[in-house]
Amino acid sequence: QPQKINAMMQALWLLALALGVDAGGSPALQIVEPWIYRLAFAPGMFGQVVLPAGRFVAGVEYVGDACDSIGSQTVRNKFVLADRGNCSFVVKAKHAEQAGGFALLVINNVDQFFVMTDDGSAGHVQLLTLLLRPVDGALIRKHLDQVKVAVGFNFHRRHYLFD
Repeated sequence: QPQKINAMMQALWLLALALGVDAGGSPALQIVEPWIYRLAFAPGMFGQVVLPAGRFVAGVEYVGDACDSIGSQTVRNKFVLADRGNCSFVVKAKHAEQAGGFALLVINNVDQFFVMTDDGSAGHVQLLTLLLRPVDGALIRKHLDQVKVAVGFNFHRRHYLFD
């Protein structure tokens, strides 16, 4: 059963995510292949977010703006990398989730963070959605064709329902 988050818990969770640490103090989101590089991010605050247990490492697939349906053959069990803009964050998350993506990484188009919120249509979106800095998104995109880029989480298992 998902756990509802009150305002204080939400603020603490956001702070922990922004600092890039979990309860054990290890990096929360990083490139792990071909090198180790910690990624700064801001979380999406909509739908039911299910954080992975332990560490999950997968490839990354770039899909443009993700405003249209995404082919599941290319993104299943991968981190879906999408550009910000042209539609809401929730629409992007729904498309990535429907295609079987593990999580959505949105490349911001400005060099600042904010919390991605619900556009009123999140419903039962369960996909973890994170906003990346433009420089980090560009770094991942640059190396997609040359080498396998992997991203890893290190969270304790938690279920959250954002209202």
